[in-house]
This record gives sequence, structure tokens and C-alpha cells, in this order.
Amino acid sequence: MIEDNKNHKDNEEIKEIDSSLNTEDDKSDDSDKIYEVKPTILETVTDNIVPIKIEDEMKVSFLDYSMSVIVSRALPDVRDGLKPVHRRILYTMSELGITSGTSYKKSARIVGDVLGKYHPHGDASVYDSMVRMAQPFSLRYPLIDGHGNFGSIDGDEAAAMRYTEARLSKISNKMIEGIKKNTVNFRPNYDASEMEPEILPARFPNLLVSGVSGIAVGMTTKIPPHNLGEIIETFITFARNPNIDINELIETLPGPDFPTGAIISGKKGINQAYLTGKGTFWIRSKAKIEHLNSGRSRIIFYEIPYEVKKPSIIEKVAFLVKNKKILGIKDIRDESTRHGIRVVFDIKKGFNPEVILNKLYHSTDLQISYSINMLALVKGVPKLMNLKEILTHYLEHQKEINLRALNFDLEKASERLNILSGLKIAIENIDNVITIIKSSSSDQIAQERLAQTYDLNPVQTKAIIDMRLGRLTSLAIEKLISDIESLKIEIDEIKSIIESPEKLIELIITQHKATAEQFSDPRRSEIIAEIIRLNEEDFIPNEKIIISLTQNNYVKRLNLEEYRLQNRGGFGASVSNLYKDDELKSVCITNTHSDLLIISSSAKIFKLRAHQIPDSSKQGKGLPFLNLVQVQKDENISALIPWNQQYNDHWLITVSAFGYIKKTELSEFSYIPKNGKIALKLVEGDYLKSAFIVPASSEINIILASSQGLVNRWPIKLLRNTGRASIGVKGIALEEGHEIVGACYTFGNDFVFNLSKHGYGKKTPVEEYRLTGRATKGLKGLDDEKAGDLIFVGTIGPDQEAIIITKRGFAIRIDLDSVPIISRRTKGVKLIKLKGEDEISFVTLIKKETN
Repeated sequence: MIEDNKNHKDNEEIKEIDSSLNTEDDKSDDSDKIYEVKPTILETVTDNIVPIKIEDEMKVSFLDYSMSVIVSRALPDVRDGLKPVHRRILYTMSELGITSGTSYKKSARIVGDVLGKYHPHGDASVYDSMVRMAQPFSLRYPLIDGHGNFGSIDGDEAAAMRYTEARLSKISNKMIEGIKKNTVNFRPNYDASEMEPEILPARFPNLLVSGVSGIAVGMTTKIPPHNLGEIIETFITFARNPNIDINELIETLPGPDFPTGAIISGKKGINQAYLTGKGTFWIRSKAKIEHLNSGRSRIIFYEIPYEVKKPSIIEKVAFLVKNKKILGIKDIRDESTRHGIRVVFDIKKGFNPEVILNKLYHSTDLQISYSINMLALVKGVPKLMNLKEILTHYLEHQKEINLRALNFDLEKASERLNILSGLKIAIENIDNVITIIKSSSSDQIAQERLAQTYDLNPVQTKAIIDMRLGRLTSLAIEKLISDIESLKIEIDEIKSIIESPEKLIELIITQHKATAEQFSDPRRSEIIAEIIRLNEEDFIPNEKIIISLTQNNYVKRLNLEEYRLQNRGGFGASVSNLYKDDELKSVCITNTHSDLLIISSSAKIFKLRAHQIPDSSKQGKGLPFLNLVQVQKDENISALIPWNQQYNDHWLITVSAFGYIKKTELSEFSYIPKNGKIALKLVEGDYLKSAFIVPASSEINIILASSQGLVNRWPIKLLRNTGRASIGVKGIALEEGHEIVGACYTFGNDFVFNLSKHGYGKKTPVEEYRLTGRATKGLKGLDDEKAGDLIFVGTIGPDQEAIIITKRGFAIRIDLDSVPIISRRTKGVKLIKLKGEDEISFVTLIKKETN
């Protein structure tokens, strides 16, 4: 405002000069007059501006800012393991007398003193730092004893500083112990009104015990917390032998120890960090699996990784379950209390909890990697250090503060001895001393006469003048003599330690042993050599299974042993509890470790590991296929095909209901995205009826069967390879109203196995179906109205069995050696009895198992 007024005044002066130049008198005869124009403020300032390149100024300013962040904010000192803000908080609380043995004080009072005296930054940064030092889940050994809401492991924020209270914890006494004995250097604060310590004495290796993380400019530090007892043991080993090989030193330290416990894995990475300053390891949540009487199970997590927020884990798992990335979790509950963590995942029946646990570890923060970067300040300079270097600097720090404390004690003891020695002389000559004092006109004259008479120094004479008469009792005299002898012994001991490096080391070791005895506790984090990264199949036995599919696309798997061998002609056994208006559609036999090719009615192909279909029981209804693969709601599953890597050089044969057939190399389906891949093109109204894999051989014959009971057989060489997006060619001629009911292949010496929808079956030599051309009607394979329409055709060899399923969920497993060999025009024999309106739905063929 003042500057604006001044500018205004200058402008007025200029206007006056300008106006004077324009007067009439001036025009007439003042042309030679010289007028002086005062410079403006802007012109004056401009004269003092020094041009500088902006890039040069940015370099200097950014470097200053970087060093300020590195030295004064983000990185800890290697000696006390503290950043400046933490050091100032602890020192302020010590100066205020808020130690472990006193009452709590308001956090706002502490923060205010820190800000006003030492740390001219925001109050939030100070309070946040103070809160973290009070959290038992952040620091292995909290340096502040908080009273009130100081946050939680769930990520809840602490209450405002006006509500909470704090005091130093007991272990913090070790951080400031001896600070009054001139053990550390002090420097002026930001305005030179106070003195603050450059470092704290720190009587234990706080950098390793508490750990630290910080992001500076162009560098970061991340040091995990450790167990106090283990660190002190390692330090003592090093102190006794500073030349110890670093590999031997590393062997004495098991590894980090986190306040939240959990499992640490990766000893190799931990040792690498101790050796070089950098390394990575894994932290895994602790969990247990409970199996319930209902057949269900639950996974319970009771320890989680360090600095991971519990709600974020639960949210992530809920997201994965909702998006079907993880299947089988029925419910998630957080049952944690103030006594510990308990997060429960209820597992659906039929799902393997170990598989789900493995997925949770690999998909969420229930297992994280931790990267160590042991960077700290050494004499104000950031340095990456290994374990031995950190302990070296810490030991030098302990030597220095102990020597300074010993010298301080020596000075005080010497001063005390000097005074007591003078008092002893006075007492021994008390009568003459009293005479000298009484005859002196002043204290000054009395001190001078005493000094001359008994060769005393001013300190001693002053003490004699100030001595009370009570010191002349015999008891006081004895105590005086005893104190002098004790001081002499103390001084000799102090001098011997100062003069002997070995005794100094033993003193440091004794101090640290006492600290360990007082504060060490059992390890919380369990350390294992390595986490074996298991796949799902490592938890699942490789066994034969049968997968069943219903008309409404419900799928389930059972162990093949659930389908027991029976004599032909029986009713079979119930193998599925179907929903209303649903019926069994097909079954597939495979292994739990095999892939399953799934082809929808719209000719899209998907791939799924067989064990991903939940295990079930005979009475289980199954799971919607929509939960496993990304089929559309209006699509049906048309084919389930077992697939192994050994099939890579095979062909995929697809047959549509209208009789179109196509041969495609399986290599075209080596990669199938989650949303599927087109397997063939369909004409309007057509849909996929059958699909199977055949060896890449020209000796194969294709067999197709229609609902009329007609069967044709023709060489596969009549069918050329086509791409995925083609329709294919006609494989069989169909009359109106009829469609394909079965397709298979043969090498020529097999039997053709037919089954009708009323349960009649037979075996016929394949030669009875003579070779024809492609797209012919074929020959009669079933000629009896009582048998019903042909429902299945397949080729079989010796030692084979068939599993026949009905629409109502009954199944029978029979030995095909019991089925007679008869001509193709007969109806066959009854293989299964059907109840009511039940019909045959599907048949699958398997090789006999040999013991």
C-alpha cells in the first residue's frame, strides 16, 4: 500500500513537470532551460536486476531443495535411526519431562512445542510422525506410549491431537539416556533461539530395530524392523570382533521381525540385503483351514503382512469373487477384535480350500514382496550400507557417546573430590580454620588467608566458607573420608576405561545386554527358507473324473469310482439331483489335470482345466457353466472334449445338426482367450451337435448317424482341412425333420456301438457299414420302432465300458463285452431299464481299468 502511494506521488511529480513544459511562457522564451525528470520506482528497480538463465537458477534451487529433503526430512541418521522430525519429538518430550514414569500430556501440547522450538513445518506432519511412533502395528517397539485413539491396522486415522495424549515409552528412555552428560553435539534451532541435539545417544541399534521407510529426491530408503534381542546379539558379536567376515555376521541374524507377525520367506534375498544393502523377500499371511461337519470348509487368516490394510484385502477378494476371478468363496467375514486379527472366508461345498488359499496368496496382498534398501545418512551424506557397515557406524557412535559420558563423569567426580579434599583439610585443622575465619574482615580475605595457609584453590576455600557446622560431627567426618575414598576408586575406574579400548567395548556390551534383558521379547514373524510357488494342481490328485452337463448348463464333476460297474439291463443309479424342468444332457470322462475344450451352441470354443469344475456328490445339482466360462446366457453347451498337450498335432472334427462337418488343425486353438474363440461358422438355424479329436491320419474313417437310424461311413481324406471361420461341407444327407445324433471315427477293425433312446443297444462289425461317399444318406443302423430313435453311435474295441445316462439323472456303467454282436438292422438288447417317460440322454465310452 505504501509502495502504491509512493508510485502515485512519483507519477504526480512527472505530471507537474509535463504540465510546466506546456505553459505559454515556456513556449515564448524558455527554450534553453533544462528540466530534470525524476526516475520512477520501476526504473530504479530495473537498474538492480541481474540477468540469469532460468535453467541455471532451476539447477541451483532444485539442488538446494533436494539436499534439504534428503538431509532434513526423508532419510534417517545411521547412528540413531531417526529422521529429524522424530528426533525433535522425542527430545521435546524429554525436555517437557513427559517420560515413561510421568502422566500423559495432550498431543497438541507436544506438537506445539515441537513446531515452536525446532520444526517450522506443518502440524499435520509432526502429529502424523508422532502417531506412527505410538502404533504397535507400525513399530516393533513403539517409542511413544499413546493414550487414546492412535489409529488401527484397518487404516483408521488417529483422533485429532486435541483429544489424544502421549508420553515416552520405556524403551525411549534408552534413546535419550545420557543426553545431559554432553554425549552429543547441539546446534541452534531455525531462529537461533533454542539449542537442539544433532543426534540422540540411542543406546540400541534403532535403525535396524524400528526400521524406516522414506522417499527423498531421487532416492528412497526402506529398512525392515527386527527383533531387539536378535539385533543386540548380532551387535555384540560384531563389537567383540569388528573384523568378523560379513557372511559369518549374517549367520547370527535370522532376519526381519515385523510387528504384525506373518511368515517371511526368501532367506536368500534377506542375506543379499545384509550383504549389499539391497534385497527382496516375501511376506505371507498366516492362515489355517477348518473343515466343518457339513462338508464345507473355511479359511481363517490371523496374521497379515506388514503395512497392509485389512479392509483393502477384503475389498480386493470381494472384487475377485464378484468378477469370477476366484470361485468357491461363499462368504467373507471380518471377525477381528482388539485381541487379534480374524478374517474368515467360507468355502462352498465341492471346492478345494487349499486351491483357493493358493489363489488368494497370488491374487491379493495376503502375500506381498518387500524390497530392502538400506540407505541412511553418514555424516550428512546418504549412503547405501550393508549390515556390517551399519553396525560399524553404530559402534563408533556408542564409543563416542560413552567416552563423552565418561569424561563428563570424570570431570564431575574430580570436581567433587577437589571439594571434599579441601573440606577434609579444614576439618583436620578446624580450630585454626575457625580462628582465621573469625579474624578476617570479609569472606574474600578469609578465602585468601586459607589458601595461603593450607595451599587450597578458590573452589576449596569457597566450600570451606560455605560449610555448615553440622559437618563437624564425628559421623559426618567418617562419611566425608568414605566419600573421598569412593571418588578416588570411581575416578580410577573411569580413567582405566577411557584409556583401554577393550574395557570400553566391554562397557558397551554390558549396557546392551542390560537393554536386551529388559526389552527383548519372542520373535513374531516366522521365517521359512522359500515359499514354494505351487500351482492349483499341486493340491489336487490326478485322478479320473466324470463331468456331467445338464440341459440348463449346470455342470459338476464326480470321481469315476462313483459310477460302479453293473450288469446290463438294470435301472442304474441316481447320479444327479436335477432342478425342475432340467435334464442330463451329456457326460465327459477325463483327468483332473487335463484341459477341457468346451464348445457352445453358437460354435464358440473355450478352454478350462478340468479340476476348475467343482467337485460334487451324486445328489449335488452342480454349478452354472456361466460361472466358469464367459458363455452368453442364451447359449447352450454343445460339447465337452478332453484335451491334452499330446493332441497338439491332432485334428478337431465338428459336426452340426444339419450335417455339416469340418476338420481343423488343433494348433489353431493353442491359444483361446477367456471370452472364447470361434470354432466354426453356422448357417441360420443350425447348431453344433458333436465335436471330437482325431489323430492326423489319412487311414481314419468318419461315421455319422442321423435320427432316422441311418449311418454312413467314409474316408477322412474326403474331408479337407479348413479354417476356423468356415462352415465345412455336408457329411451326410438328411431328410427334412431329421438331424445328426452321433459322430465318431474308426481305423477299420472296430465295432460300431449303437444305442436307442429306449435303452436298446448292440455291437455290429464296422464292415457291415460299407464305405460310401461323403454326403450320402448311409445304411440302416437301427430298424425297429420299439427301440426308438437312434440316440448314440460310437466305435469300440476290446476291453471297453460304457456309461449310459438318462435325462432324469440315472446312470449305469456296463462292460461292453456283455453286449452281443448282432447285425446292423436289429434293435439290440436292453442295456438299461427306464422309469416312466425317461429316455437315454447320452453315452460315454471308457477303457477298462486294469489293476
